[in-house]
Amino acid sequence: MLKEISRRRFFVTLLFCLSVLLILIISFFSYRNIQLLSQSRAGEVGVRESILEYEKLLSSLKDAEAGQRSYLLTGDSAYLYAYHYALDSISVITGRINTRTETSRVVHHAHARINQLMERKLSALQKTAVARSRNGLEGVLPLIKGQPDKYWTDSIRVEIKQLQSYKLQLLNGQTRSLSNRSQLVMRGVVAGAAAGILMLTWAFIWLLIELRKRQKAFLELEQHNDTLEARVQKRTHDLQESEAKLRPMFESDMMGVIFYDLNGSILEANNSFLRMIGYSREELEQGQVSWSAMTPPEYLAIDQERISQMLEYGACTPYEKEYIRKDGTRLPILIGYTLFEGSREKGVAFILDITEQKIAREKLRKSERLQYEVFENSADALFLLNARGNIVEDCNQQAVVLFDLDNKAQFLGKEAQNLQKRPFAPEEEKEIYRELQEKGYWTHEIEYVSLKGRSFWGNAAVSLIAVNEEHYYLIRIRDVTERRQFEEKLRKNEQLLESIFENVADGLFLIEPKDSRIVRCNQRAVKLFEFTCKEEMIGLRGNEFQKRPFTEDELHQVRREVWQKRYWSSEIEYVTRRGTIFWGDMAITIVSLDDKDYLLIRVSDITERKHYQEILRRNQEELIRQKQRTEEVLALMAEDNERKTRELEEARVFQLSMLPQEPPSLGHLEMAMFMKTSAEVGGDYYDYKLHENGDLTVVIGDATGHGLKAGIIVATVKSYFQTLADRCEAVELLERISEGIQNLQVRGMYMGLTVIHVRGHQLTIASSGMPPLYLYRHHTGTVETILLKGVFLGSRLDVPLQQIQVTLQPRDTLLAITDGLPELFNRNREMLGYPQIEGAFLKTGQLYPQLIIDHLLAMGETWTGGYQNQDDITMIVLKAK
Repeated sequence: MLKEISRRRFFVTLLFCLSVLLILIISFFSYRNIQLLSQSRAGEVGVRESILEYEKLLSSLKDAEAGQRSYLLTGDSAYLYAYHYALDSISVITGRINTRTETSRVVHHAHARINQLMERKLSALQKTAVARSRNGLEGVLPLIKGQPDKYWTDSIRVEIKQLQSYKLQLLNGQTRSLSNRSQLVMRGVVAGAAAGILMLTWAFIWLLIELRKRQKAFLELEQHNDTLEARVQKRTHDLQESEAKLRPMFESDMMGVIFYDLNGSILEANNSFLRMIGYSREELEQGQVSWSAMTPPEYLAIDQERISQMLEYGACTPYEKEYIRKDGTRLPILIGYTLFEGSREKGVAFILDITEQKIAREKLRKSERLQYEVFENSADALFLLNARGNIVEDCNQQAVVLFDLDNKAQFLGKEAQNLQKRPFAPEEEKEIYRELQEKGYWTHEIEYVSLKGRSFWGNAAVSLIAVNEEHYYLIRIRDVTERRQFEEKLRKNEQLLESIFENVADGLFLIEPKDSRIVRCNQRAVKLFEFTCKEEMIGLRGNEFQKRPFTEDELHQVRREVWQKRYWSSEIEYVTRRGTIFWGDMAITIVSLDDKDYLLIRVSDITERKHYQEILRRNQEELIRQKQRTEEVLALMAEDNERKTRELEEARVFQLSMLPQEPPSLGHLEMAMFMKTSAEVGGDYYDYKLHENGDLTVVIGDATGHGLKAGIIVATVKSYFQTLADRCEAVELLERISEGIQNLQVRGMYMGLTVIHVRGHQLTIASSGMPPLYLYRHHTGTVETILLKGVFLGSRLDVPLQQIQVTLQPRDTLLAITDGLPELFNRNREMLGYPQIEGAFLKTGQLYPQLIIDHLLAMGETWTGGYQNQDDITMIVLKAK
């Protein structure tokens, strides 16, 4: 009975309606759940925007502090532009924050606390600016020290961080609650969907039974349709197969493809061909493009010849010709074409741009010509020998001149050894051949005889080369006769210097720098110190002859002054071997012998002169009284210098306060900064500015010199940077800063500066007067050097600035430095150098930015060994996440 009822149409309709109703209910609850998810995402976006507003508020507060401090340092009201602009930004951002609808009492309380602290901070900035305009820098320093500016700034930052953390906690709680509710809804949706599907399945089964009955009625009609469709499909397949052969090549950009007719028209062309000739597709469709009109007149004859070939064989052999582009220039191409099957008028042509190939062939021709010119015009004689030692192939013009020949033909076929004044012995030939096999070359100086009997010395170099799979000896002979003559003169001069060394009136010693032992001395030194011969003095230490030898500190001081100034002298009391005491004037200088440095010490007997100096001492009493008066003046000067030192220290503290205290927090970039000054007020500078759109601009610079002038230049650059960084491109920013330095009219003061604009992982770098930057590529493990040449900012030389763009891949690292680190000197006055920096960065480029800076500083300290250098050290490291 139930089986009969289930088959009734009424029951099937009822099941279908119930399943539709169930689907509508499921759709309602799903739509409601989607609305709740949208509200949650909108709340999350609001929290993210609120956090970004807080970050902008902190950035604007930093800009206000920077503009106000620049005005405090320089007194120039132009710097207040950045200060007032930052105040306006703070007002706008605070207004946007306060207008947001907040339901939490905690958020309202935090907003009130932030507004209160902000009013105190801005009031303090205004007071110091007014005090600077009225009382100057000295009048504002007590006010700065007495105000808790740093406390208010830190309190604002802490309040904002706590508020951000609270909002994120609320957002996470709402998200978890909504997630639990969504799970319950999804369970109901799955259960309802299963029930609806069962009911729909039952209804569809009945419908399928009815459909099978109707299918029998249409079976015969379908058989006829299948027969007709098979014929249509076969015809369509044939057309598609023909099109498939040409379409991939037509749509690809590998070469130009056109469909043409022999009347000169182009029926259709792909994008590659249109780019070649410079026409648009609209101009092609309007009939403005014709292959015959684009063909220069000189190619019409060869076109006609290849068209005849195509009409006879169905296709032509590809050949080179030119087309005239739309702009009038010519395009060299390689073209081949064929006719469509069954047609004598229309076909397809394939065009390949061969501009690069023609340029390459021209370069090859020039290269071969250049090689011939280098061979022919070389200052050395060049020719080839075969395995038997005969001159073959060719020789250059210098060989003709060197061997006094009338032409090159006289040189060919001669044996090379017949040109030598003394031919090689068999043992020598074996040694030469062995060295050629081991090293591939051999060189020696040989005396030659020209065709006219003229003897000359030549530096001969022999190399093994292969020409057309045959081995030859390339001989290069350089005339060194003049050098040999010069060496002979030099030998005679050395004999003369030896004579002077031995016969000079003063004692001379040659000292080993490391252990101060005597390497050589003259006869006068033997006599002066009462020895019997030179051998007795060799190996003794030089300070052993002094009545009071140098202490270790004195010896270190003497050595340092000698290596710095290359000269040192003093009067010292000596004791001879027999106990005789005398005064000597000792002078030390550095000489180089056989590529090694020695100390040359000259000792003159000044005992008699010291006797007369005692007489002169009595005449110095008046000078002593004058010295006392001078000391009083110096005491006053010392007091003035102490006052200036205090002022410089205050200026140094003020300058350091202008620098960023911590790097910005970015999701895609890690950053570390470091600076160490070598004076009270340094000349190095680094800074950054976070733009409203999320971009970041970083600068690092080096002013010439140190002291107050350098501090003024740095303050000026900071003011311009904070004002213009988010308004100018990198090169324009450098130009504006250079104009600002010129307007200061501080003589002899300039600034080197590098600007790095960061947008995501795309860097735009502009630099002028700065050392190279180093880029560590993580995926290759290599370091790239980025050097942008340019003059110092503030210079009036018209030299264009350079700019490049760099893309950072994940874990790539960029290092920017001033010249302080690579120009560190050790105690031997050796510079650390840029290659050492690059090598150290290659080893540490995969580390975190701060660890990279720590490693480079440790390397610098190890290199100096405590030696005091005179330049600032500044570094910035950017690492992509």
